[in-house]
Amino acid sequence: MIKETIDKVKERILGRLERALDNRNTTSFGVSIGTGLMLESIFNPTTDRYDLSREVPNQIKINDYDKYYINIQTLIRNIYSSLVDSVVKKDVLDDLAAVQLTANVLIDELFIISELFEGKNCTPVLFVPKYDEFLRTIPEYKISTGKLGMFIFVKSVTNVFMKNHEEVPMEVLSNTLKLPMNKHKVLLTTSNAIDLLNIKHIKNLELLESHTGKLKRKNQFNSKYHSLGVSDMSILPFDEKLLKILGDKHSIPPGKIKVRRDIYNTAVANNWNFVTTVEKIISDLKKTDYDLYQMFLDLDRKF
Repeated sequence: MIKETIDKVKERILGRLERALDNRNTTSFGVSIGTGLMLESIFNPTTDRYDLSREVPNQIKINDYDKYYINIQTLIRNIYSSLVDSVVKKDVLDDLAAVQLTANVLIDELFIISELFEGKNCTPVLFVPKYDEFLRTIPEYKISTGKLGMFIFVKSVTNVFMKNHEEVPMEVLSNTLKLPMNKHKVLLTTSNAIDLLNIKHIKNLELLESHTGKLKRKNQFNSKYHSLGVSDMSILPFDEKLLKILGDKHSIPPGKIKVRRDIYNTAVANNWNFVTTVEKIISDLKKTDYDLYQMFLDLDRKF
């Protein structure tokens, strides 16, 4: 009797989670809204748009690109953020069944994306990154309590997906920090600023933002630093060591506020911009704040 009751409760919860995923906000291609808004910048919609009044920010000529790398973590976050019911969203993070269900939705969306690229010169590639070695180079790195649930959920869905990824008609690049070197134009969608450091060896790397659908070139990668009040982060060069200090919105927690402000004030005082060299950063820090200069030097590089 007790087992039967428990089974009914589980069945009811599972049904609620399935309905929540089926009824999530989608747009334009039958994919989660953040992913659909991104794809609107490349393709004409194949289903109803969520927001008919939205102006697509740019139209990308996808055949100009050799590869389009899509970070799996971004797609999973987009599925989660498309859920409408806030109570269900909390349950999803705490439910093992939701992990499998989300992996199924992810596979469905990858089939849709793959079909959109049929006949195109550009090859879509699902990127399954491995950041462990990179993150170990950040002193006192720690996932904040508020982001731990999402971190575990994304990792769990990824693990389930990787056990079944052979059925997806898309190339999968897994367990690597760096994207392959490429002399051609490469497009990337990611929520993690770490991936943008591939600009070191892919000179024509461009970012297609999830949700906004905006195309950003290397001079705009600095917009991915974690915010510092109302400070204009566009005056900063996009650099690996600065990223480890300043942090980003998802993968790297920001450093101590005083250190970040000191970095920023040094940048303002010495007229830094997006093309400022590492040599100038080091020279200016040495003249301004020796401790900060030493901290910068001590950080390891992986790119």
